[in-house]
Amino acid sequence: MKIFLDANVLFSASNPESAMDTLLGLLREDHTLCASAYALTEASRNIRNKRPQWTEHFETLRKGVIL
Repeated sequence: MKIFLDANVLFSASNPESAMDTLLGLLREDHTLCASAYALTEASRNIRNKRPQWTEHFETLRKGVIL
């Protein structure tokens, strides 16, 4: 099953200590994570502006998300 992620979910999951990151890790085992280019760009911008310490984890997360 494809699961589409919005920018808010991507932002929340970029915190490596969040429940959302844990949930996406579990979902990734049996499902395909998808997002639009817009959602990835918006999440990236918000992380850069609000939580730059999450950037590395976001980049790892984004590798497992298809457009």
